Amino acid sequence: MSGDNKEIRFRGAGVSPGLARAVIHVVRDDLDDVVRYHIEPSQIGNEIARFEAALVQTRVQILEMQQKIAEAIGAKDAAIFDAHLLTSSGFFRKWPTITPRR
Repeated sequence: MSGDNKEIRFRGAGVSPGLARAVIHVVRDDLDDVVRYHIEPSQIGNEIARFEAALVQTRVQILEMQQKIAEAIGAKDAAIFDAHLLTSSGFFRKWPTITPRR
């Protein structure tokens, strides 16, 4: 293969049985730059609270989506979102010891 017709294979976890073949459109293939900024030790509590608020908002959005899917195609299919809810819960989260960099 040459030029723009280079083959790229995408791999992922299957979420339902079966095989699919289709044309895909890669909207963006680069990773976002991680923005780094300095915070003072006194701001750590606020940053943790901001992160926890984002987790709450994420859970609300997942629950809303799960409800819509349950109404549209059934609760059994909507159960896939239970795994997503686990990742945004405290079950997987353990706060590290935070040591300010100098």
